Amino acid sequence: MFDITILQSLVGKTVRLYRGESESRRGILLAVKTDYLELLTEDSQIIYCYLPPLTSVEEDFGYPSFKIKKGIPQEVVEANIFQQLLGLLVNQRVRIDQIGDDYHTGLIRFVGTDYVVLQTNKETFIYYQSSEIRSISKLERSLDHCKEDGDDHKKIGTTSPLDQFLDAPSFASSLAALRYTFVRIHLAHHETISGILTQADQNQVVLVHNKEVIWISRAMIVSVTTTTDDVFPVANEKALQQGNREIVRLRLKKHGKHKRKTITPAPPIVRANPNGSTNPKRNTTKKVTIKVKGTSNRRGK
Repeated sequence: MFDITILQSLVGKTVRLYRGESESRRGILLAVKTDYLELLTEDSQIIYCYLPPLTSVEEDFGYPSFKIKKGIPQEVVEANIFQQLLGLLVNQRVRIDQIGDDYHTGLIRFVGTDYVVLQTNKETFIYYQSSEIRSISKLERSLDHCKEDGDDHKKIGTTSPLDQFLDAPSFASSLAALRYTFVRIHLAHHETISGILTQADQNQVVLVHNKEVIWISRAMIVSVTTTTDDVFPVANEKALQQGNREIVRLRLKKHGKHKRKTITPAPPIVRANPNGSTNPKRNTTKKVTIKVKGTSNRRGK
């Protein structure tokens, strides 16, 4: 964790904020809060950077020197902690940044105790875990000027959650309320998994996609998207080849007279894919194959 006293000594100076080795932001440090920083960029944007994801903050002595290239600096939104800041941005148009170049723009519709709901267009809502937001900045257009962004949408009631948004108190309770809804779950390192959300608790969620049952650790989830557009690009197979996380696929097959299962400790993602007849003969058993990325394959016999 950063020493707040040292950070406060950099207020008013040109700094560079690093998230990892190559990802950085440059600007004038305006203020240091309990868990976030206020940064003024050269295009007059005020960026609110969440402190925990930052790896370092350095004074920038580089050339060229900092100067405002366009526009008038925005009015700063003042808060004590990051979650309180998010609450002050409800019904405002914002940009939310994730890891790397991933970001979304839209209207903040609701802020819970540990998450925020972003409406990106009339029929799409993104539920972000607050701890996974790297930074947020306010855009010029607000709710009063965004009819095309769906400002007539109300909270979820008796209609489908696909075209409404939830105002559950916490991220866990919002996932529980989205049961039996088609969702897209975004994980770190650009991984995306789509399916019907059938179960959610404090530790994991369960998706069903085609003939697969997928268990996902809640700690891996960056955000969850709901939409009335059911034509999602399915990235489940591609996701197995991306990122540096362990992806575990569990398949069930008919084989031999005995059933043997080999499970790695607490895999972050598990997939179950039953093949063949759904009503096997009495003496037919199933074979379980588990593949863990980065390790040798082990097969039941």
